Amino acid sequence: MLDRFASTHNLKIRRDECGDPIVSGKHGHIYEADGRLGVCLLDNRPSLPTKARTLLNLRRKALAAGFTPHQLGEAESILLFDPEDKEQASLAIRLVRAKAKRTLTPERRAALFQQMARVRQYRTGS
Repeated sequence: MLDRFASTHNLKIRRDECGDPIVSGKHGHIYEADGRLGVCLLDNRPSLPTKARTLLNLRRKALAAGFTPHQLGEAESILLFDPEDKEQASLAIRLVRAKAKRTLTPERRAALFQQMARVRQYRTGS
């Protein structure tokens, strides 16, 4: 399910410390558990009061959008969402601030290859 979600939204899947697949972002990650997708919002710097407020605001937005609370803590919140609901899916991506994979158009790829060829030619002096 996470693979399909990531490919639909052009997101990169990586492995966490336990080896589980996740879509990571600045404020947490998106993961799959028990056939459902969830958002894990993390306060990775609990000593800063602004980070704690950010976590609470993100959690408030998610709950208002219909996310199901699974675990609500002071430094970590886990909220489940429906990946088929386009609003919840896009909000989940925005909440964790996951970056989309960059894809090059064929024209841009060709321009970069030409630029690299010119740089190589300049460096070799020929």
